[in-house]
Amino acid sequence: MLVLLTACGLGAGAVGCGTIRAGLMLRDALGPSADLRDAVDEHSVLVPCEHGDVSARVLRPVDARAPLPAFVLVHGAALGGADDPRMLGLARALAARGATVVTPDLPALRSLRLDERDIDRLRDTALWLAADAELARDGRVALLGISVGGSYCLVAAADERLSDRLSAAFAFGAYDDLYQLLHRWMTEPANAPELIDPLAEGRRLVLRGNLNRLVPPADRALATELLDDLLARRVGAEDAARRAASSPGLEAATRDALTVAASTNPVAPALSQRVLEPLAPLCHALSPAPLPPLPPLPALPALPALPALPALPPLPPLSPADAEGTDAGAAPPPSPTRAPRVPVFLLHGAQDPVVPSAAVHRLASALRTAGVDVQLHVTDVFSHVDAGSSPSLFAAWPLLSFLADYFDAAGL
Repeated sequence: MLVLLTACGLGAGAVGCGTIRAGLMLRDALGPSADLRDAVDEHSVLVPCEHGDVSARVLRPVDARAPLPAFVLVHGAALGGADDPRMLGLARALAARGATVVTPDLPALRSLRLDERDIDRLRDTALWLAADAELARDGRVALLGISVGGSYCLVAAADERLSDRLSAAFAFGAYDDLYQLLHRWMTEPANAPELIDPLAEGRRLVLRGNLNRLVPPADRALATELLDDLLARRVGAEDAARRAASSPGLEAATRDALTVAASTNPVAPALSQRVLEPLAPLCHALSPAPLPPLPPLPALPALPALPALPALPPLPPLSPADAEGTDAGAAPPPSPTRAPRVPVFLLHGAQDPVVPSAAVHRLASALRTAGVDVQLHVTDVFSHVDAGSSPSLFAAWPLLSFLADYFDAAGL
């Protein structure tokens, strides 16, 4: 892969500058991130957000003085979060090529704990960056998210408060429907467990991160211990199943969750649905695919005329005590929209074993139906979010052209 991308640089005189720049940036991102450390200035900040400050890193070219094209780079469900080496490599590659990059760290996302407030944290981070005239050129930022973080970026991009602050949104390895993805992890066989086995590690991470919603308080200590032991491989699935079966007094929800955790085989759809049911509202809130419009209601048959009712006496006026706290003129809160208002770029691995490529095709279709300008590229170069094959320059050219289009939309 690195030889391929170096070849892009050698051919720079004969091909498009934007595509070459994308190739060199990708080469830098896939190489050792330490190689770019001297070219980039990095410092930590606390970004003020609605739900408390968010730790983040700001990266810019060394000696940069002017505002630059700005990016909010969002990690996926990796334990390292914003400090994951792959994230650092990408952030430094972007900054070294002339961008301001902010990488917020979302502890809940690191452990796959579903938290709707993470969407607000991304929104507030983007607003904070856009408002800093020394960092962001023209008061606009681009979102770039990896895996689950990519889907979160698309949900955040639909927030009306960002409508005039975003330039583009990019999602790499994103899902369309989080509930269906988690249900698939529990009910379908894995096809590439060398990367992540959704039947084992994936389902256990989801259960461990969301135990407070899935298991009654009295059972949480045991469930936590068993899941931690499974994730750390201190016990096998059979031992965990025996420990759960021999524990008296467990609630049905706990037994269901531990049955799923202890299994490495697909479980019955009904069992998966019972376990995931408490997460369904959160999954909906964290899914980027816009909801289809409701079909029109059928016409109601004409009703017979009703006799006139006698007039009711007027109601007495409210006393000051009764009226306190009312707001007769307040409008109902606006209905949230589920579609971004900026160009969206979707990148996905053709053989992605974690989020099947069918999901990104459904996502692209739903966004286009909602009127979003979508570019989609499915490639064999990546599996989920890691580089896989090393194709020829000719085969990789569509990927580099796709990346160049995103960087152009982001102003880079």
